[in-house]
Amino acid sequence: MAKAGYGEQPNKGSKLQWFLLVIVIPIIFLIVLTLIIMTVAGKNVFEMAQQIPGVESLVTSEEEAINENKINELMADVADKSARIEQLEGELAGKDDTIEELNEEILALQTEQESEDQVNTDQEEMIKSISASFKDIDAEEAAPIIEQLDEVLAVSVLEKVPNEERGLILAAMDPEKAANLTSAFINRN
Repeated sequence: MAKAGYGEQPNKGSKLQWFLLVIVIPIIFLIVLTLIIMTVAGKNVFEMAQQIPGVESLVTSEEEAINENKINELMADVADKSARIEQLEGELAGKDDTIEELNEEILALQTEQESEDQVNTDQEEMIKSISASFKDIDAEEAAPIIEQLDEVLAVSVLEKVPNEERGLILAAMDPEKAANLTSAFINRN
């Protein structure tokens, strides 16, 4: 039987160890040495690497990273401002609705005021007409009619009658009613 020993080859390390020692480590050493030499020579290896087609997509410069950050910040700012614009547009639409409602209310109030003015004008004309007819009536005949009128209307009618006739009509009235109408007449003026 033969002994194991001299004639046999010793167990070489694993193939992975051989690959690392013979190929990978020398390549890494050459790359580092090249970088050092190029840097000492004043060349920026990373800028040169970006000019190589295909490598530029793998290597991002600091400037690109800064630009990308700025772009992201600006996009966020634009989104914030767009949201603020939408909010302000909503407020504007609400205020426009309020303005429209107030304008409609103003128109309604103006129409109401015009109709009230027309009614007042019509009443004023009617009171003038009635007062004119009391000028032609005897004071004793006019007194009972005015006593039956509403106090406000009676004062309005008496206001349009000349002073002398007014005095005669009040004298022909019940003293208490005449006193009330005189007080209302004085308070009105």
